[in-house]
Amino acid sequence: MTDTTSKSLVKEVLDRVKMGVVSTVNKEGNPQSALVYFYADDNFNIYFATFSNSRKYANLGGNKMVAFNVSDVEDPRTVQLEGVAEEVKKNVNAMEVLERLSQILGINNDYFAPLTQIGEIGTVVIRIKPTYIRLGDFAFITIDGVKEDLFHTVVMKEEGK
Repeated sequence: MTDTTSKSLVKEVLDRVKMGVVSTVNKEGNPQSALVYFYADDNFNIYFATFSNSRKYANLGGNKMVAFNVSDVEDPRTVQLEGVAEEVKKNVNAMEVLERLSQILGINNDYFAPLTQIGEIGTVVIRIKPTYIRLGDFAFITIDGVKEDLFHTVVMKEEGK
């Protein structure tokens, strides 16, 4: 599989799936994971919103490295991503992210994510800039044999290089 094909498949998964798991590390070094609604831009940056009093937000104050995973159950593929998380300051970009996330949250009328109940708790927008992406492609695995190339690493280049 070519890098271009892998990137295309990663983008398909990130566009189709609306929830992912973000993993952070607390100050004691213990991992903590949370399910978040997200969207990805064309550069594979992941955006999600959280409360300023959440564990994940507190953890990012000590260690900005995160892992992020999504699974597409309709088309058996996973995206495993590692990167650096940073707060998107209150500006046009942050407002755009909140608007896109609110559209995603409005898809399910049976479930209301905590962010739909914003009160006096501050909401922050987080962007994960990926440093590593791996696509797990489990489509077309046969019962009597395993597909040889299940995983594809997408090469991420630093900006300006």
